[in-house]
Amino acid sequence: MKTTKSPLIRGALMGALLGSNVFVASVFAQASTTGDSRATTSGTQVRDDRATNNDLKNDKASRLSWGDKRFLNKAAKSGAEEVAVSRIAQERATNPQVKAMARKIVSDHERLNSDLMSLAVAQQVTLPDNLAQKDDKLMSKWQKKEAGADFDKEYVKQMVRDHEDAIELFGGAAKSEDPQVAALAAKALPKLQEHFTHAKELEKTLR
Repeated sequence: MKTTKSPLIRGALMGALLGSNVFVASVFAQASTTGDSRATTSGTQVRDDRATNNDLKNDKASRLSWGDKRFLNKAAKSGAEEVAVSRIAQERATNPQVKAMARKIVSDHERLNSDLMSLAVAQQVTLPDNLAQKDDKLMSKWQKKEAGADFDKEYVKQMVRDHEDAIELFGGAAKSEDPQVAALAAKALPKLQEHFTHAKELEKTLR
């Protein structure tokens, strides 16, 4: 059953992806100067393909393969989620190390999300408005959590899972035959691995 997304939740997720008005302007500037390219990509495992499949039906103008378009959609969706959740963690985490990790994830993923948006526009791939298929449940879950040790543990655990999935997703895209997609994914992988390792180590100290 489709739920109506609140303006607050929609705004948080779109803000997490777009970052700033300056970035939006730069996206359109780049879109006007970047050429098309053909691509195929190896199969990338994602968690919910039904929404992604529907989102890609209207991207016939793009020369990217279906797999590459699916990657851009999934990466944008998960990136928006991670930034939105980490912004909440910046406010509610009580452990200084957890707060610091949340700040770094927001900073690094905002840059990555900007790169993803720029590439999507340049390749004529339309990212959906409902970037987070389960955004209502996701955001409500974290907004209702009280600050404290339990919040810290759950947030770090979530970041371990999210970055494990992201490494798999971007690892597949790094093998794309499209040079722009492959380059973006390959560039992002070391930072994603860094986040995963940090979260995994921090998770052990919070048990």
